[in-house]
Amino acid sequence: MNPFSAKHAGSVIGTRSGFDRVVFSGTLRHLADPAGPKRWLRAAGVRLKDFAAHAEAMTRRLKEASEAMARRTSRPILSVRSAAASK
Repeated sequence: MNPFSAKHAGSVIGTRSGFDRVVFSGTLRHLADPAGPKRWLRAAGVRLKDFAAHAEAMTRRLKEASEAMARRTSRPILSVRSAAASK
């Protein structure tokens, strides 16, 4: 085990190894294009008039999944109410 992993063993949940570094890069081109979100919604079967309900449902699912992961990993759930607060 390398010194960094040994020092932070309580926080490390896994490691990746390989011949060299792994670099991920890219863009969500369909969403970066101004017409992209409409195309994405059409492909997802969401009508523009239903977007608000769809966005609220997706937000709720993301929040529930994030909170479930925090509970499973015994991480605290903190509410940060100020954009000026350090995160």
